[in-house]
Amino acid sequence: MSCPGIALGNSPSKPTAIFRIDSNSTHINPAYFLNLTAKTHNHAYGMWYLGNNQAIVRSERRDRYTDFSDHHSTYQFEYYVVDLISQTTTKLNLPFDKGTRKESVLVENGKAYITIDDAKDQHQVWVYDIKSKNIQVGLILDQATDFIVRIDRLH
Repeated sequence: MSCPGIALGNSPSKPTAIFRIDSNSTHINPAYFLNLTAKTHNHAYGMWYLGNNQAIVRSERRDRYTDFSDHHSTYQFEYYVVDLISQTTTKLNLPFDKGTRKESVLVENGKAYITIDDAKDQHQVWVYDIKSKNIQVGLILDQATDFIVRIDRLH
């Protein structure tokens, strides 16, 4: 995935896009180009594979921030499920998240765990069931938490 938006590439005139490298190659397949910016009208800064040709992307909302000075502190990030074959997107029903660059999704055992720092100063892990498409609040962290930077499985 390319990330040319204001936060990482500072080339907002170019689209965020997903490319494909076929299994027997080390080169980008020129026949595949998924223009995420055309689908969401914004740039994205994270992508996590769900399986079955689907991924979650974390996309900014350019109408909610001014410039890079407030990009990280504005509640403006949305999450979409992307079908990589049909090239369609479905917005997940989640509160706006903040923080420009986060590792905020963990995919494991048919579920995606999505961390959200929302405008109500709540810090939660939402659970998206990939098969049923159901999404609900899972873990709610206490108010001693300031910000969730990443979610990982430690082995």
